[in-house]
Amino acid sequence: IKMDLNDDFNQKFSGIFDVIIASEILEHLENPRHTFSQFQNLLKKNSHCLHTIKIFQLTHRHTDDLAKQLLTYLADIFQAQSLILYKIHSENIPLSIASYGSSNDEQIEGQGLVIQVAKDGEVKRIENIPDDSLIIRTGLIKATANFISIIPIILNGQVHSVLEIASLNPIDHDIEKLIETTGEAIAMALGKTDE
Repeated sequence: IKMDLNDDFNQKFSGIFDVIIASEILEHLENPRHTFSQFQNLLKKNSHCLHTIKIFQLTHRHTDDLAKQLLTYLADIFQAQSLILYKIHSENIPLSIASYGSSNDEQIEGQGLVIQVAKDGEVKRIENIPDDSLIIRTGLIKATANFISIIPIILNGQVHSVLEIASLNPIDHDIEKLIETTGEAIAMALGKTDE
């Protein structure tokens, strides 16, 4: 089946597929959220959508360079204003290896829900954040993040890294699932740069 994934296409085929494979298309979509929500309507009950994404090339020699490229890419996909990637060390201690839209002095190393996500291996979502909690700044505005999502990146059944995303807008659960399903590839690429 050939179609433009930027268009409304799910009315033509609603609920007919057992599996959808979307391989390295995300970076080509005008609105990935729209496309992935349409995929959900195309699937039969208890079916699956497999997403693969080309996040980066393994030409990086250092983890921080690769992590910064990853966060820049994900900021666009999530339409997020602030992201932090933590690598999990012994005893589930997270250490920040890269950030986007926040400075190191705004980060609280190894605390709270990031540690909990590292221990549990489950996504945590926070909504209705108090006005003075997480301030997102640009040259023109100062605003409070309204939504935070903390996502474990799992490799071989263990939490390798944790991604924390802060946004003014709701964070799409389908995109969170995309990070979870591609987490092993992300962790493997980050591990290669550590060698």
